[in-house]
Amino acid sequence: IVVVTNLSESEYSPDRAINKFIPFVEKYYPGKIDNTQGRSIGIKLTSIELDLVITSAPSETQKSMIMSEGLHKDEYLGNFQKIEESFLGKGDQWKNEALRIPDREAKQWQDTNPLAQIFWTIEKNKRTNGHYVNVVKVIKWWQRITTTLNKYPKGYPLEHIIGDNCPDGITSVGEGIVKTLEGFTSQYAPFINAGSVPESIDRGTGVNVLHRLSFDDFSVFYKHAVQAYEVAIEAYNNQNEQESVKLWSQVFGDGK
Repeated sequence: IVVVTNLSESEYSPDRAINKFIPFVEKYYPGKIDNTQGRSIGIKLTSIELDLVITSAPSETQKSMIMSEGLHKDEYLGNFQKIEESFLGKGDQWKNEALRIPDREAKQWQDTNPLAQIFWTIEKNKRTNGHYVNVVKVIKWWQRITTTLNKYPKGYPLEHIIGDNCPDGITSVGEGIVKTLEGFTSQYAPFINAGSVPESIDRGTGVNVLHRLSFDDFSVFYKHAVQAYEVAIEAYNNQNEQESVKLWSQVFGDGK
């Protein structure tokens, strides 16, 4: 959850800016704060985890875009076509302007561009016949239920590398899952062999979204991606519906 504020970077250090929101979180989510977050306030609930990310004061152009009805009407939630229509005719200047978020570990404010990420997702969803968003949801679910996976990558970095590896033109969610997992295993094998983490450049800022990911976390993620792919490709190609369902369940659980 991105909270756009009117805080000035010249007046607020990253620590001070984030700490300004701690009383609010403690009031409404008592005992649920995860203090290990470097650039956000983590909130751990029974069935969901939230990352509360704050920004410094945006430019007037950004403010106009953020206040657009396309990002606020309930009926627009998840409806990419309506969001896109509400932004038509507003020019392209906003696409080149990053918002700024606090990094407590680096002790500085850094760039992010959620609006560029939203519009990249809209275009990607079009190029995948409307399946990309559901591919992201399913693979995020896989990461969540694979209990032996380390904490990272998760959230937007995970979504980002799904976008890097999910090909255009897919005709089903199942195809998108298989080809994305295949992309993980083939594209990242050289990095595993070299003992390094790949770079993955953010949409709109030029920042490497994996720069905080350790090789240990990356190698664990890769190992499980290979295992998931081996089962998923068998499930996808199996013509027997019951057998296919059983195989998919090995990857994604039984839904309970």
